[in-house]
Amino acid sequence: MASMLANFLQTELLNLSNEAKKKYPEIKEASERLLYILRALKDRGSNSLPGVDVVAIELSKTADVVKPFILACETKQVKLVTIAVSCLQKLISHHAVPENSIPLVLQTLEIVNNQVDMQLKILQTVLPLLTHYEIVHNDILADALYLCFRLQDSKNPIVQNTAAATIRQLVIHVFEKVVLENLKDGNPDEKSDHLSPCAKDAYLLFLDLFILTSGEAPEFLKKVNLSKSAGLELIESVLTNHYKLFKTHPKLLQLLKEKVCPLIIRSFSEKNDFLMAVRLMRVVQKIIKHFHDVLHMEGEIFLSLLSKLMEPDHAPFWQRIIVVEIYRDICNEIDLIRSIFKNFDMKDHSTRIIQDMVSSFSKIIVSEKSSLLVVNNLENNAQGEYFALSVTTSSVKMQSIDQLDKNEPPAVPETYLIYLALTALTNLIDGLSKYIQHICPPGKGPSNEVLSTEESNEILLAIEMPKNIWAAVLATLSFLVNASVDDEIFCIIIKNIQNFTIILGVLGLTTQRDAFLNTICKSGVPQTKGFSDSQVVKELKTETKNNSVALQDRNVVALRALLNISQTLTTVLDDKSWFLILETLQTAEGLVSTGKTLSSKKEGSSASLVKEDYSKFVAKQPSFHNNNTLENLYMNLVLSIKKFFETSTKIMDEKSFFEFIKALCKLAKDSCAVAGIALSSSKDTMKVAEEKSFAIARIHDLAIFNVSRLISSKKESTSAKLGPSPFQIWDLIINQLIEISHQQNCPISIRQQVCVALSEILTVAIQTADMTDPLVEMKIFQPLKVLLVVDREAAGDTGLYEEKERIIKSPWFTDLQKWGLEILNKLLQTSGQNVTEGWSLVFDIVGSVIGNAVKLKRLQNSDHCEPQIPSTGTEETSAGSGTSAGGLKSASLVKVAFPCLQLICTDFLSLLKPSMLLECIETLGCFGSKLDDLNISLTAISLLWSVSDYVLTRKQQLENTLNGSDNAERVPMNNETDESVASRSMATSRTITMSILNGPETKKTWDTLWMFLLANFSELCSDQRPEVRNTANQTLFRTISMNGQKLIAELWSECLWNVLFPLLERVKTSSENLEILEKQEKTGTPLTKTSNLMVHHSRNTASKQWDETKVLTLSGVTKCYIDFFPVLINLIDFDKAWKLFLDYIKECFLNGSPEVSMAAIKSFKTLVRYPKDVDEGIITENVRSTFLFLWTVAWETWESIGLGIITTTDENKQLQSDNKIFERKILHGPLDQNSLTAYVNVFIDVFPMISSVFGLEELRRLFLILSLLPLYHSNPLPGATSGRHRLDAINDLDVVSPLQSVVLELASSGNLVNSNADLSSHIDFFKIDRAPEIILPMIAGLSELPFLRQQQINISPSSPNNIEKGFTYIALSKRGMQLLVTLFEKYGGLKSLYLNETTCFSRILSSLGLGMKCKYECPAVGIKDTTPLWKFAATSFLTILKIGLDSINLMINDLDPLRLNDIYTTVLDIFQSFLLSKSNPPGSLSQEELSADEAFDISVLTSIEMDVFIHLGQNHVEDEILKKMIMIIYSGSRLYYPRENLTSFERLSETNMRPKINNNIVGPTLKVEVSEKYALGTDIVLTGREDFARSCLSLLFGLCSNTKEDFTDIRKRIAGLVIPHLLEKSRYTLKTYATDKPLFGKCPLPRIRNEELIFILTHLEKTNLINAIFKFENETKNKIKKEILSGPCALLFSLYFDLIDLLSVVSKSGVNNSNGDEEIIVDSVKNCLRRVGKEFGLER
Repeated sequence: MASMLANFLQTELLNLSNEAKKKYPEIKEASERLLYILRALKDRGSNSLPGVDVVAIELSKTADVVKPFILACETKQVKLVTIAVSCLQKLISHHAVPENSIPLVLQTLEIVNNQVDMQLKILQTVLPLLTHYEIVHNDILADALYLCFRLQDSKNPIVQNTAAATIRQLVIHVFEKVVLENLKDGNPDEKSDHLSPCAKDAYLLFLDLFILTSGEAPEFLKKVNLSKSAGLELIESVLTNHYKLFKTHPKLLQLLKEKVCPLIIRSFSEKNDFLMAVRLMRVVQKIIKHFHDVLHMEGEIFLSLLSKLMEPDHAPFWQRIIVVEIYRDICNEIDLIRSIFKNFDMKDHSTRIIQDMVSSFSKIIVSEKSSLLVVNNLENNAQGEYFALSVTTSSVKMQSIDQLDKNEPPAVPETYLIYLALTALTNLIDGLSKYIQHICPPGKGPSNEVLSTEESNEILLAIEMPKNIWAAVLATLSFLVNASVDDEIFCIIIKNIQNFTIILGVLGLTTQRDAFLNTICKSGVPQTKGFSDSQVVKELKTETKNNSVALQDRNVVALRALLNISQTLTTVLDDKSWFLILETLQTAEGLVSTGKTLSSKKEGSSASLVKEDYSKFVAKQPSFHNNNTLENLYMNLVLSIKKFFETSTKIMDEKSFFEFIKALCKLAKDSCAVAGIALSSSKDTMKVAEEKSFAIARIHDLAIFNVSRLISSKKESTSAKLGPSPFQIWDLIINQLIEISHQQNCPISIRQQVCVALSEILTVAIQTADMTDPLVEMKIFQPLKVLLVVDREAAGDTGLYEEKERIIKSPWFTDLQKWGLEILNKLLQTSGQNVTEGWSLVFDIVGSVIGNAVKLKRLQNSDHCEPQIPSTGTEETSAGSGTSAGGLKSASLVKVAFPCLQLICTDFLSLLKPSMLLECIETLGCFGSKLDDLNISLTAISLLWSVSDYVLTRKQQLENTLNGSDNAERVPMNNETDESVASRSMATSRTITMSILNGPETKKTWDTLWMFLLANFSELCSDQRPEVRNTANQTLFRTISMNGQKLIAELWSECLWNVLFPLLERVKTSSENLEILEKQEKTGTPLTKTSNLMVHHSRNTASKQWDETKVLTLSGVTKCYIDFFPVLINLIDFDKAWKLFLDYIKECFLNGSPEVSMAAIKSFKTLVRYPKDVDEGIITENVRSTFLFLWTVAWETWESIGLGIITTTDENKQLQSDNKIFERKILHGPLDQNSLTAYVNVFIDVFPMISSVFGLEELRRLFLILSLLPLYHSNPLPGATSGRHRLDAINDLDVVSPLQSVVLELASSGNLVNSNADLSSHIDFFKIDRAPEIILPMIAGLSELPFLRQQQINISPSSPNNIEKGFTYIALSKRGMQLLVTLFEKYGGLKSLYLNETTCFSRILSSLGLGMKCKYECPAVGIKDTTPLWKFAATSFLTILKIGLDSINLMINDLDPLRLNDIYTTVLDIFQSFLLSKSNPPGSLSQEELSADEAFDISVLTSIEMDVFIHLGQNHVEDEILKKMIMIIYSGSRLYYPRENLTSFERLSETNMRPKINNNIVGPTLKVEVSEKYALGTDIVLTGREDFARSCLSLLFGLCSNTKEDFTDIRKRIAGLVIPHLLEKSRYTLKTYATDKPLFGKCPLPRIRNEELIFILTHLEKTNLINAIFKFENETKNKIKKEILSGPCALLFSLYFDLIDLLSVVSKSGVNNSNGDEEIIVDSVKNCLRRVGKEFGLER
């Protein structure tokens, strides 16, 4: 390509150089320079890639490329100009001219356009210039267009036409460049006013076209001229080719809207000739076609204008023709019609354009030349008279709107306008037909499926359009049918009626469709004077009898169209439409058969349309006979109608055929009713009785003709989605015949005709049909079942039930029933060997003799059937006809039916397929379980076991055939999907079994059938007769045990779900029904007859019998699980089976009797002990891998049982609404302690398998149950029945009960002495992180139980007997405390015990403190261990407290101070309540015991001194906490208190006697006031705990003493807080004694006061205080005072004056020799004073 351009340029440049070398040297120089460039570029171009024009690319970069040619053109020399223009054209076509040289090139071309050849070359050059260069915009484009417009004014026609064509191409190209620009840059923003370069060019160009068309001067183009017609043509061309640009460019659309459209509208107001009118109409046509949706108002104006111009008074005839031609073109585009209808007709307050258009067509056709079209005598046309409207005389070759070259309107026929309107209407109908058949083909329907919004809108539009125009179309076509038209137009009219009828039918517009059907039906039969749509048949019958009507040729055309409509609308026609069609065809056939026809006499008459014109439009339609002739016209019509019944129905789809048969059945039913009425009213009853029904005969014929279609299931799958299946049509025919035979007033002849038809249909069917097809055989036998009314229930429909009862009680039904039984008997005897699938119906009929027993049996065994107690005994009466006579007939039928069953079981078992064997098993089971006759039941059971033997024999034969290679049949259960498991769980076992048995016969088939036999046999295991069910149970489980190893996994799955679980459910349901019966009997409610329940003389015996059955089934199923666990565990749904059985165990345990509960929990334990009880080698890896999940389910079940035990107690039932289910209180329920103990022991076997996933949350849930179980009692609440009085008579004062023991063992995880070895070796909860947080509080909670019980007794003191008879929890509490100490010693150092929000440590202390607080009010203990609970609690408390405080010391920095304060508050509260206890010791305690108790309290003080004070003296403990502890000791130092006139100090002490510390009393130390307020006298009350008080006082002195050298800072802080109280105590004692002593004179004071004073004086003398423990409010300036009060005798110095006063008082009163205390006091005071002197360094 590059070499071609270079070679061409080189050649031309050489020529140019040669021509200009002498005269124009500058041209020669420029040429040679370009040649030099070309040579260089040519060498480079040889190495370029293929397809790359290197020469053109490089030339476009230099201005030298055009210089020689521009210079040549400027010379105006012809040779030079010719060469230059050719080269410029070549360069432009190769895009080799630089873009900046384009204006120069255009300027050059303008000056060389003088010659014709040159002008043509210039025109050829301009077009590629615009095509190849994007720079051609604005003025450059205007220059190029101006050049073309100027050449268009040339006088030479060739140049003129070429220029006009070039202008059109350039204008189109300008808009094409906009399209390319949009593809590159995207469509412009609608809101933006900015125009891209190309769009701007297009805008300016189109604006100038409008201006030029308007006759004004252009703005963009230069001074050019353009005629209005040419302007309109260019506008039309732009709108035709690039209408989409106007929609994407708002400014272009605005220009069209604001400029062009007003111009067109103004032009219509002017008087236009044909030339201008045609061009205006064409522009209007394009605007309507492309812009009606965006220029809504303008489009509506133009469309309204066109509609107005179609009226005769508003436009000349030729203009109306143009308008109708436009409409014909519009109607030819269905998408345009849809859009117009959508944008105008479907909008509110808008012009109905399409509706008005069709109405205008109707007016033109009906009103224009109506006198010519109206025909008064149809026979005249038949004789060959002139037709007013024909195709040959009413059409033209070229329509007026396309004749642009003419200035005058062409001549047209007079009826051309009518023909145009008819053609436009035909186009509209054809377009609608194609469009609607596309979006909604026949059979789909407008609303048969869920559609999208867009599809729904399309369907709605498709419906609304015909709905709006159908009336006008119907009026037009109805008029034309009877008008003077030729045969071709008549065929077009009939075709339009046919198509529009099909349109309406497809869209589901039944009313409109039926209106058109009436029209076509009217056209298909001779018209009568009184003929109307609603009286077609009636009038025709009347006229036919009068012999005044005859069938004509055009009727045949209409009838054929009617047949076409019937065939096309087969999927949408309903029975009503078929009824009208069939009656019309029947009437026409009757007219032909009676000879009432008119033969055509002329060959050119309307009869020829049958073989010529009619074939033009029916060629594509289904045709019956294509070789019709005039002679056999009517005969062929009759044959067509017959063929329609015989063969045409075979091409109908199932839905159409169904509706068709439905209409025929309606005719048959009507004829039967009419015959019945005629029989009752006619005098000639014999003649009426002998009449036959034509409709029944047609039904008979149709069934015979289509028997292979109706009785074949091969089309079932294909027709299922299209409509009714063939079997449904078969059912319709058969059921209609049977219904007619069941009618009460049916004449004998018709009933006989029905029976004969039914007999022949079944006979032909059984001879024709494929008897190997199971559905076919079922359909052949089904009529017998319906005919004999085997299914008598009406599914809740009372009317249907009454109707069936009426049939059964009718006198003629006996013969009908006997006939049916004879047919059955005959079939079995003669064709039993050919029956394959009909056995199911045989068993139904045989089973019907026992009424609804089979169905009731299936209902009771359904997984979804709730057990109910029938209120009436209808089950037995339903077996017969409802009367005694019926009962006798039923009994006689039983005698016939059961031998038939025996015959099948003895002779035809080999013919029964597995599914049929299943029916046989069910029927046998029904006879065995539902009849009162024991002999029949035993015979049925015997036959059942015969079937079982046959099944096992067939299985063995199959195994022998396969030579034992059944691996292919051993389908692993892991192939079974979750869906199959889910479906099985939701379906009955029978459904699953049928799905398997209907498959190929394999070993699995017989295994499954045998399993189903076991399932049915298991139903006998729940028989109401105990001897039957128990024996059946034993046999069943023995059979499973013996044959279980032979079962594959899939069979085991079936055994579980279809045999064992249903058996458990039936036993449960039967037992529940028994309980309901017993409740009814107890309350006096009369028992309804529900079953033949066999019980002994008392109901208790029956209950025990059912309990025995429950235990038997539980143990049997459990044994199956254990014996075959390795097999069962491989089942994919074994987890569901495992959970289901555990749920059943749970249900039995919670709701069963004691016997059942114990059996349930034993089964539970047996299951979970499986890993322990079997050898290690038996457990494979795959089994072991699933243990975790299964035992997790077991744990969840165990937990659910525990929660159920708690929530089903009497107390929680009463409080359930208050959400207090887990409130700790004494509980009562039906379970005994043995069951509960066994329940807890189950967990010991569960835990080892789940220990790896047993976390803190599971531990919390476990201990929740364990903490509540010991509260459970079997004692009934007051008012309970006597049956509930079962006491747990276990003395747990000294020994824990078994339940309490196992709970403690579990809690201890083997830490108890003599723990269960099995438990201690497998259970260690403390391996779980943070387990002590749960275990320790739970054990602490167990220690609280005696106090919880005592609290409940105190709450209800009026009736505590039931609680008092229960457990005391004394031994449990003691062992719990011991265990708590043991565990805390191990785990007390865990930080988590002290970090919780409600600290575990605080909870433990609170629990132990509960006994310490109660002290002497604690419950009594046993005789073996007499240690009181409070001592146990105190000892444990002190031990745990010491461990806890030591641990706190180690982790003090990590603990929350608030949590520590809570702990300290709890400890102080317990110490206060214990040391200052308000409980009085019982009078039964001896002095030694009291002394021992006081000594114990003193030991507690020792522990407090050693452990508690040292800890509380640390810096992190608040002073208030330490002060509270000191105040407790201070309050304990009281030896007595006065009765009256208590001082504030005594009030303080009295207050401190309370159990809880009052924060208000812990304040600053009280100051001693004046001495007279210290008089006590002798009216005092002793505390009775002198040793304890002295110990407390001694402790106070010891806390201030410096005798201990450890913890110096801590002891100094403690002493600093104790010393004010100790000083106050000492001063108070000294002053009260000094005050009271003078008052007594020689009388001694009470001993206790002397001893108290001596005790204090002794300690004052001997105690050396810690240095500097006194605090001074203000720094004293007396250094001596500060010094002496900071020494070891600071307390003596503080009491110095008190000692002087005391010594003075005692000295004055004298020493009483009778009491040596006073002498001791004096000596003690002296010793104290001497020590003061010594402290000063004074020696005597």
